[in-house]
Amino acid sequence: MAFRSSIPWLLVAAVLGLLVRPAGSAMAQDTSDTAPPLAAADTDSLYSIALRGVSLPRALERFAAVTRASIAYDTDLVRGQRSFCTRRSAPPRELLRCILDGTGLDYVLTSNGTYVVVGSARQQPRYGQIAGVVVDESTGEPLPDANVILADASTGTSTNPSGLFHLSDLVEGPHEVMVSYVGYEMAVVRVDVEPGEKTKRRIELTPRPLLTEPVIVDGLQPRLPSSSLGREEAKAGDLEQPSAGTGTGDIARTAGTLMGVATQSPLADLHIQGGASGEHEMVLDGAPVRNPVSVGRLISAFSPLALGRLTTHKAGYGAMEGSFLSGVVELEHDLTRRDTRWVSMSADPVSTNARAQGTTTIYGRPVTAMGTARIGMWQVYQDPALHEMIRDWSSLDPLLARAWAYPALPSSDASFLSTAASGSSYSHQPTAQFSDWHAAARVEITPYRYLFVSGYHGRSTIGASLLTDVGSEPSAPNNPTSTSPTSDGTTQTAPAPSYDRYHWNNTVGQARLEWLIGDRTIGSVQAYGSHYDARSRYRVGELEVQDTVDGGPGSYGLTGLWRPDDRNRIAEFGAKTRLDIGLSAHRRIDVEAGVEYLRSQFRVSNAFIPTLRHDLEATRAILAANAEWALNTSTFLEAGTRLTYVTSRQTVYTEPRLAIRYDAPDTPIGGYSVRLAGGIYRQFTSQFDISRDGASAVVPTASVWLPTDHSLAPPRAYHLSADGLWTPAPGWRVNLETYAKFQPHLLAIDYPALRSGIAVYGTGTPDQSRFISSSNGRAVGAGLRVAYESEDVEASVSYHISRSERTFPNRFDERRVPTPWNEPHRVDAQAEVDVGAGFSLQTSWTGIWGRAWGFRKAYYDYLTGPRPARTTVGYNRVASFIERPSTPNFNRPSTDRLPAFLNIDAGLGYNRTFGNVELGALLQVSNVLNRRNIIDRSLLPATFGYDMRPRTLPGRLPTLSLTASY
Repeated sequence: MAFRSSIPWLLVAAVLGLLVRPAGSAMAQDTSDTAPPLAAADTDSLYSIALRGVSLPRALERFAAVTRASIAYDTDLVRGQRSFCTRRSAPPRELLRCILDGTGLDYVLTSNGTYVVVGSARQQPRYGQIAGVVVDESTGEPLPDANVILADASTGTSTNPSGLFHLSDLVEGPHEVMVSYVGYEMAVVRVDVEPGEKTKRRIELTPRPLLTEPVIVDGLQPRLPSSSLGREEAKAGDLEQPSAGTGTGDIARTAGTLMGVATQSPLADLHIQGGASGEHEMVLDGAPVRNPVSVGRLISAFSPLALGRLTTHKAGYGAMEGSFLSGVVELEHDLTRRDTRWVSMSADPVSTNARAQGTTTIYGRPVTAMGTARIGMWQVYQDPALHEMIRDWSSLDPLLARAWAYPALPSSDASFLSTAASGSSYSHQPTAQFSDWHAAARVEITPYRYLFVSGYHGRSTIGASLLTDVGSEPSAPNNPTSTSPTSDGTTQTAPAPSYDRYHWNNTVGQARLEWLIGDRTIGSVQAYGSHYDARSRYRVGELEVQDTVDGGPGSYGLTGLWRPDDRNRIAEFGAKTRLDIGLSAHRRIDVEAGVEYLRSQFRVSNAFIPTLRHDLEATRAILAANAEWALNTSTFLEAGTRLTYVTSRQTVYTEPRLAIRYDAPDTPIGGYSVRLAGGIYRQFTSQFDISRDGASAVVPTASVWLPTDHSLAPPRAYHLSADGLWTPAPGWRVNLETYAKFQPHLLAIDYPALRSGIAVYGTGTPDQSRFISSSNGRAVGAGLRVAYESEDVEASVSYHISRSERTFPNRFDERRVPTPWNEPHRVDAQAEVDVGAGFSLQTSWTGIWGRAWGFRKAYYDYLTGPRPARTTVGYNRVASFIERPSTPNFNRPSTDRLPAFLNIDAGLGYNRTFGNVELGALLQVSNVLNRRNIIDRSLLPATFGYDMRPRTLPGRLPTLSLTASY
């Protein structure tokens, strides 16, 4: 009896079963000696046959001879059966159905085109599975996200981060499995599936450079493109590309080139599709890394020689990725680099990098390990352009300087202007230093069980010491502390020393075990720890004239030195286990359970706010699940949810999420894929950026990471996203993304409450609701990217339009305003051309229009909102004395526009291999047009009103970087 097409699950059941009787033997007819077997898809050929009471085994032999098809059957199953069949001009499938009519038997067609005779569908079918690992043939390194499909494309999967895969509910008998991975030869492996058994295979792929995406096979790509929509990836080669103007790889800058991801200067803060810099999570090998710092072109957080992949999950990301409002950035260590046998080294004006890797055997188990170390070169060489940039960033701001050193004087005072506003009289002593190390190892306990451990530690420091040079100035009678008498009756302007330093430390470690558990399941267990410590110091001195014993000229003494140190430390420890279960050939489910412990401590104080201390411990339990159904060969449905129990609020929070994907790889206009997704997204550990008040603040904000306490509900957002991919011709790719994020409940620093001092009144740790308030917002946007790739050329151009706005507690009349990081219009273009003989030309161009918040962020945070009354508990005198300009009044940041940001970079690269040594060089020119792109502005008091002084990025900057690998 034939299966009905209207009952697809019944067809699946038949494909999964081949009845085998213990006493019988299997027979197969293969006509390969005379002609190749009939292809499974060959239904155009027609055949005729006439059988009258012929034994079924003989009838099946006749079928194989006539059609040249391969056929397999159990001899016990067909013994004693006879066939009566007459057919003219019929296709093979109809012919075989006629032969089996009346016998109570049926057939299924396997992926390699073999007809398998099985019992009736009413009988219980038997199942088989294929599981295994995909590795690099030369190094043995597991290959994550490799494409594993059956030859007839009836089902498929991809490998997990450890290269493991499984295919469930396959019909017993021979199958052809195709495995592909970018940069490797495709492998086609014949696997015989036994009923009720799991067949294991170790599949090795041979490296081969590929310049394009995998080709289409039988009308279907090995891995359907829709599975990659909603996220962006950068591989090891992209991560090593030097950041423009520095010659060193910068992870943040690389991420900023991905569609929907933007970076802000001077800090390279990441913003995913209109979200704040603290509304996404960065994880390294599954462990959280808080606030990895990239400062301008001076400091980067991770050695690019250590990392193999960066993945950014954007709006509508799945339930298994995490709980954050905007997205997740995943980083993975690279254990074995194909272009490195033992050692790699690179040097540039900013840093020196080294990497070592190797493979050995310990107690009979293969072990692969790598280590990298990197150190900044600032102590050896200070590039003049970078030195100038720090000088520009650390220029004294008159309004903020008055809050520290001149609280009793108007900022229009002449002596104040001479000491605080004259940038030409400053003596700068900048510093910028960083270092980091990475280590990772993989132990192959068994062929299908791996232990992966890794660690990272990074340190960064940036700052500037600033001293006003002494010069002759007229006496300023209204400022006795700013002048000193001299022998000739003139006075000397008092120096205003400033010390500004920022230190960051990050440490992360993790261990993960992954293995094939059973016929249908891949499991993993992971434990991790993460520690983040940030400290900022700003010191300023009040100077007074000291009389001399002999009555000579007075001298200056440093008194009343105020040393407020801001600090934030957060320690996190967690454990989680995950199961990847194949329910059937078209259904799978992922389940994860875990627990997290966090402790956060911070201290903040400055001239505007009293000292605020906070200490909090938090514990959370997490359960997440995500199911995927293949509705047909083109349509996939994903549904999942996250459940998070927060002990401080004794509440379980749910985050349901849904996505549907569709692929049409072979149409008259080319292939295209679509993904629609949405859901609820919460965030249980938030980053708050508190503006620095320092008059020469190099870093504009101090970041504080806090888990929410009992007084505040976690922030919440709703995502809707639509992503598309169109491949109109070989080498061409067109990506489109749109998103809408509705944010009914956000959390933001309440600056008026901080200035009033009410947050620190009382004893112990204050509730977060005293200095953090609820806000709301929304973010909408769309992006389009066109890319072309051939053997010699790689080029792309993209355009992104966005609008991100939200309310800020007790400021801007409680209306919704554009966010400081919003980039309404952005255009990016990149191109690389291989000109031969190892040389390549590179260029990139970026343009941004419509930026707002044109002044220093501290102006909007400290010079807006209601003034605190003098009777307020914890009242700060500076908050009352500080002058607030009437024009501009900083109450409408959307009208404080910045000019367009335009930047062009160009470079010439060279790579050549000499035996086992590969050498590379890259000469880059950043900002070819020598354009002074403005970051923000300060106000300088003038005779009438104020003049504006911009802070800019460096002009034209050539750099040279060198690499060597063995």
